[in-house]
Amino acid sequence: MADYFEPYIDADGIHVPTYSEILQYLIDRYKAIFGEDVYLGEETPDYQLLSVFAKCVNDYSSLAVEAYNARDPYYASANSLDMLVMLGGLTRKQATYSTAVLKLVGEEGTIIPKQSKAIDQNGNLWEIASAVTIPAAGYATVNSTCTTAGAVKALAGTISGIYTPTPGWTAVTNEADAVVGRNTETDAELRTRFSLTHNKTDNGSLDAIVSGIASVDGVTFVDVVQNDTGNEDNVTHIPAHSFCAVVDGGDDDEVAEMILAKKAPGVGTYGGEGTGAKDITVVDAYGHENHIKFARPSSIEVSVTVTISTISGMYDSSRVDDIIKEAIVYDITNLGIGKPWNVTMGYKDIYQAFSSDDLSFSITSITATAGGTTTSTTVPCSFNEILTTAKANVTVVS
Repeated sequence: MADYFEPYIDADGIHVPTYSEILQYLIDRYKAIFGEDVYLGEETPDYQLLSVFAKCVNDYSSLAVEAYNARDPYYASANSLDMLVMLGGLTRKQATYSTAVLKLVGEEGTIIPKQSKAIDQNGNLWEIASAVTIPAAGYATVNSTCTTAGAVKALAGTISGIYTPTPGWTAVTNEADAVVGRNTETDAELRTRFSLTHNKTDNGSLDAIVSGIASVDGVTFVDVVQNDTGNEDNVTHIPAHSFCAVVDGGDDDEVAEMILAKKAPGVGTYGGEGTGAKDITVVDAYGHENHIKFARPSSIEVSVTVTISTISGMYDSSRVDDIIKEAIVYDITNLGIGKPWNVTMGYKDIYQAFSSDDLSFSITSITATAGGTTTSTTVPCSFNEILTTAKANVTVVS
């Protein structure tokens, strides 16, 4: 056992004794006072009292270590990390709330008050944004917000219970998947974003552009693809001596202003084609209009067909088909921007969704269709695209 030592700080950081070293030191001092022949077994009151003293000292030592490490964003956590990253102009991204469009069914003329709630199959409550009067059609649609903050998922048809009873209101459902909210940014995520902003005060470099855009409030993803050649890129179509910033989240104008502030003079920007292409006019400090282009990720809808061979007497289509669809949807929707889907991963994800004792089928084939092209290998995804799907797009053939 190492000997007790006084805490100190040197070039290697902070050093404090362990609980065992503190306890042994107290025992040695106790015997030096009362005699070496004093018995201090673990069952004795005096030993137990010394243990309490050692724990108190160790607790304060641990707090000192934590306070010392809290000066470094790569070791700090919670509130300490929040205060450090504020020096770099960042704040922790707070949780947002999932939203869903609800179809409210009832008798004509029924008034469903604002803040009435529906409940989903997982027990989450969804509050409607405004009062609704059921028309002659017998139903009305209204926006709702989950009362629980964070990434609460609700697939189509799962918000199906009335939590706030109202005479004349008979049913509720969500015909489309809810728009999932965001969880509070974790320490690890905040540290990663902080590392991107180290070059925030620089200009003209790739790091400066990425870190600058990442610091814009609401931005959740940024990637910058550049073409430093004298010709248009044949794959990305980015013009010569230009770059394309792919940005998810954040205000269009604020993103464009940050790109102008960080890019080198004379370097072009590109936003691609289609609905995701942005062309924002930014007036600089000299009154000149600058057309700043960047890309919002375009959604590519994927349809999937899973062909299976079933075991007679064991296969329950109402349960199995739904689990298969959920596995495929989860796999594709969690890929992220610019990530293709390897169709063969669908086999693994489906089988993992079932335990070995209830597997009542085997997969014969999986094919995916996107953009009019069907494949059994890989669904391509450009740098400025994101693959999406829904349970309605997954077909199980048995």
